[in-house]
Amino acid sequence: MLIFFACLLQNVSLATTWDHSVITINSSEGTRYRISEIHIEGNEKTRERYVLLELTFRLGDSITIDELEEAIRQSHTNLANTSLFLNHKISIRWESDAENQIRVVVSLKERWYFWPEPVLQNAERNFNTWMEERDFRKLNYGVDLIKDNFRGRNERLTMVLRLGYDEKYEITYIDPYFNRSKSLGFGLGAGFSGNHEVAYKVNDDKLVFFRAEKYILTRKYAFAQMNIRPSLNHFHTFRLIYFRFQVDDTLKMLNPGFHTSAEDGFSIGSFRYFIKIDHRDFKAYPLNGYYFDIEYLQYGLNFFRTEMNPVGSLKANIRVYRQVSGRGYYGAGSTLRATTCGTSPFLFEQGLGYGREFVRGYEYNVIHGDHFILLKQNLKYALVPSKEVYLGFMPHWKFRDAWFALYLNFFTDAGYVSGEQLAGNRLVNRWIGGAGIGLDLVTYYDKVFRVEAALNDLGRIGIYIHFIAPI
Repeated sequence: MLIFFACLLQNVSLATTWDHSVITINSSEGTRYRISEIHIEGNEKTRERYVLLELTFRLGDSITIDELEEAIRQSHTNLANTSLFLNHKISIRWESDAENQIRVVVSLKERWYFWPEPVLQNAERNFNTWMEERDFRKLNYGVDLIKDNFRGRNERLTMVLRLGYDEKYEITYIDPYFNRSKSLGFGLGAGFSGNHEVAYKVNDDKLVFFRAEKYILTRKYAFAQMNIRPSLNHFHTFRLIYFRFQVDDTLKMLNPGFHTSAEDGFSIGSFRYFIKIDHRDFKAYPLNGYYFDIEYLQYGLNFFRTEMNPVGSLKANIRVYRQVSGRGYYGAGSTLRATTCGTSPFLFEQGLGYGREFVRGYEYNVIHGDHFILLKQNLKYALVPSKEVYLGFMPHWKFRDAWFALYLNFFTDAGYVSGEQLAGNRLVNRWIGGAGIGLDLVTYYDKVFRVEAALNDLGRIGIYIHFIAPI
């Protein structure tokens, strides 16, 4: 980490990151001004109406200077969270163009939108579980072709080709807005995945795998979704998914509860409803604001004839972020999940230990169960506040203007999973906890790199690496 910074600083110049609106006129308190023009510059690819959509003020608005300053602040946040622009290169300023009239200028610098990403990644639940064994068989390789801001309308077209430990082929298209008012969107996708090795049970609070030369689990799937955005910070997603599973009978022999269908090949339908309220200042690594979501997910819709019993789950997240001093920040989050109908077969069952839902200090463990609660909190200090850097050695100009920030992070987590007490699943039905200290590096293109030292309530100490925000 230190070597990285030493090399970087030899090739960069530093400046403060964030631009602010420019006050160019004097006004008495309460004086209202009419917005006579909104000028947008720097949007080479992005269509102007998709920039205007993120602004909290409109042409012709009558507004005070204080109201405009707040609207500019929120508009800056909205534009940054589209992931269309380099957030440290968004500037919104206003100036007087006539008596009681103002002109607003939005200056942008677009990101690089086409990513032919070579893939070399581990197939474990997280980087730390792969590092524990360093099994190079558990690597995926291939290429992801990602086209962001397709046609300048904030659409995303993705094609995935992955080989190796887990094979996957997928194509998806997401259009966030297709109606005139830009409140409705849709998405389509289809894919195939195949596994030579599959986890079939939990032992000693870790996943146990079965491996074969042939595919022992394959999935074919297709989905359609509708997106609704009734206001700038509120989002709804409805998704229907068709799955066709083919499961090797060995997995059912090893774990009779792996799935509940009488056949090894079966089809199921799935429904997902997701609502999100997002008021974070920067979604990749928020420091201020709040976030809330609810997800309902059901497997086993009656669209297809199958003996698999329906399984439903309800999950909610709430996170809050506050600046507590000049360089000090506090964040807290809570996740609750409950199974609402049926009993999850192992194929669909998850508790703590997957994705970002884990207690720090328990990265190597999984805890299966029907219900769980997860609590997290952070207290962090900005060792290096957001700094702009110029990377003159980068071959393309869209990568030369960068930024980074470095935070010292203190944390405590706690979690509880309610489930069946089995010999290999001993951490259920009890509270677990972890605490520690970490170093977070945040940089442009929404990249986060974290190194943490954690102590859990079993007395185990570990060093862990993560690539997403802690809360």
